[in-house]
Amino acid sequence: MQEKFKDFQILHGREEKVNPKLTAYQVELAQVEAEIEKLLDTLTGANATLLAYANKKIEELDTDARPFQRQSLN
Repeated sequence: MQEKFKDFQILHGREEKVNPKLTAYQVELAQVEAEIEKLLDTLTGANATLLAYANKKIEELDTDARPFQRQSLN
């Protein structure tokens, strides 16, 4: 009998709590990652000047994203 029931999920009778701070961090992190992705997409065929600018901007965005990444992991 236990074998038949092992595939069913257990209902806890309560809703999972949403952490607004965590949600805000996740949104902010997603925005920063999207901006980095957009910069990376523009690098196809870029010259050295544009590559240097994009690299600097990506480093800045990555630095900005680190606190949000840490908060999302906690």
